Amino acid sequence: MFDLRSASANVLQHGVTQSELQEVDAADDVGPGDAPWVVWQRIVTVLLVSAPPWFPTITGAIDSIAAGSRSVLFVVSPILALILILSCPPARGVIDTEVNWIVALLSSAGALATLALLHDRIPTLSQLWRIDMVGPVIFTAGATGVLLGLRYAYALWDVWLLLMVCASPVPFLLVGAVFGGSDAGLAGLACVFATLVVFRAARSCTPVWRSAAALVSLSGGLMASGGILALAPEFQSTLLIAAAVGAGVVPFAVTRVALRLAPRKPQSNPGLPVAKFPDFSPVAVLVVLGLSTVMLMAYPEPPWRAEPPHAAADWTARSGLHATKNYGFAARFLGPHSTVTRYAESQPTLPAAAVDVITTPSWGVLENFTNAQWYESSEPVDYESTTIRGPWGQSLVVRAAHSNADTAVNPEAPQWYALTWTWRIATGYQQVVVVASQHRDGKLPSPEAPSVSQSLLDPMLWIARQQPRQVSEVGPDTIAVAERLARGIIDAAGLGRNRVDT
Repeated sequence: MFDLRSASANVLQHGVTQSELQEVDAADDVGPGDAPWVVWQRIVTVLLVSAPPWFPTITGAIDSIAAGSRSVLFVVSPILALILILSCPPARGVIDTEVNWIVALLSSAGALATLALLHDRIPTLSQLWRIDMVGPVIFTAGATGVLLGLRYAYALWDVWLLLMVCASPVPFLLVGAVFGGSDAGLAGLACVFATLVVFRAARSCTPVWRSAAALVSLSGGLMASGGILALAPEFQSTLLIAAAVGAGVVPFAVTRVALRLAPRKPQSNPGLPVAKFPDFSPVAVLVVLGLSTVMLMAYPEPPWRAEPPHAAADWTARSGLHATKNYGFAARFLGPHSTVTRYAESQPTLPAAAVDVITTPSWGVLENFTNAQWYESSEPVDYESTTIRGPWGQSLVVRAAHSNADTAVNPEAPQWYALTWTWRIATGYQQVVVVASQHRDGKLPSPEAPSVSQSLLDPMLWIARQQPRQVSEVGPDTIAVAERLARGIIDAAGLGRNRVDT
């Protein structure tokens, strides 16, 4: 928390009047919410000049939530970040304006360049993990270093870490799948995450009060979220509301009460003066705002697509496909009432081909995993857009991906080629995957549940080894089989023929 008695020698340098000093000095230990206007002036300025790059991020998050995404951390992350900001102690030591500029700009430029490199090398996985949402966090941290000083930017490291962890829905959903993937499991996981934030925010309190605050936050959050889920279990937004209350409102209230009532631990460095803010230069504000606007203009479009087309609900029967296997991992990752089903043709083909259909009630849930790699591959796969035309002239933009047989570590592993797209049926949304073997006598891969190893660790190891992309071509027979099957499905779905049954 901000120690105004230690800051008294510096407060006039911040532009605070003697009357304001007397007003705030009456408090023994106050936080940013009780600090002089100069503190909030800097914070608000940083938020305003850093706002432009956040527009695509916020828009994408709102679209995802509105479409039924189960990544509840999108909702609670602003509240949790505010908890950490309001509990941040003052930075201590000397601040050099010139050093602030040099270090903040160079480190931010280096971090953003690294993100651009990752997006260039593994574009599909970069969209899956939403590294585009990490860029605004890095820029805001750099702007904080310029306008508040590097010491204050460093003091808020937990805020930057929190926002980067919450940027992508995948980590939360993968961990939630371990606990069954139910609404109660996800809400409980969000409450546990919020409890860690409360424990961190209460670091200035004595150990007993700090532990008590964390326990009260966890128990209160679980009871609140559980009660909301019990009241309206079938309502689409119940999970988001339950998480917002249990992992947002409750932790915020508990933290504010604890920081007001709890006795404080002795300061670790009471001899150091509170760091003086850099000169509040309008030029610095305009420069940072200009860089922020340039970043927005150069920012890629968020990977959010328009509402998918409608397809006939019985397209599988019309296309002559029959279900051969259901995979049980769907509900853990995509929520209740979600399925992953494999369909096959009555007349097997060479090379072998099949259709895997992922069905879920909510489009937002499906979109969270639209860039997931569902089949084993020795290196990260990338999707490329192509167009499939049906027999009646109807067309559908699909995405194609394939494994690289030349880099296969296991010679027994199936090598595959896939065409995938998303559409809507009467009961929900589907991602259709036409998968074909690259060899006439080869086996088909089975869909696998997303994992941290497959989606993060293996690609990072691949990048660390500086593995170059090897050009890999798929045989014409494989492509022909997959496209023929896709054209039959498009025709059976009634796309472009006014034959969609709802």
